[in-house]
Amino acid sequence: MLNGEQAPPVHHVLQVFHAEECSDEFDRKTMILGCFPNVSSLLLADPDYASGGLAGFTPSDRLSPLLAFARLLSAWPQCPDAVRNANDLSLSHWDDEAAIVELEEAAALFYTQTFFKSFGRAPSIPHRLDPVFAQS
Repeated sequence: MLNGEQAPPVHHVLQVFHAEECSDEFDRKTMILGCFPNVSSLLLADPDYASGGLAGFTPSDRLSPLLAFARLLSAWPQCPDAVRNANDLSLSHWDDEAAIVELEEAAALFYTQTFFKSFGRAPSIPHRLDPVFAQS
């Protein structure tokens, strides 16, 4: 509940967030999987890649999944231009790690705030596992 109001039904929100360029369920899942390294399922995580994707150690390690995440978010209502237009920029733009961090911060803020406003709870966010734990 948000300020005494009930959160909108999940199916309604998901319809609003359905990426316009996705022609079907397969396309949407493919876009989501692009945010994670070397996965074929969102249900099973491979510990060997626990510090990859959006949880990579350096901004350049996170760039490819970050651009996939920005592409996914770009269809959400009120997506900021910095996130919406990220995939239209030349690759040389991303040579500057500060530009990657700027996109990362804009996408993270938009994602977490929009998710909370829509569902009344914090979203799951990417995190990295300690390498020792990942190898156990």
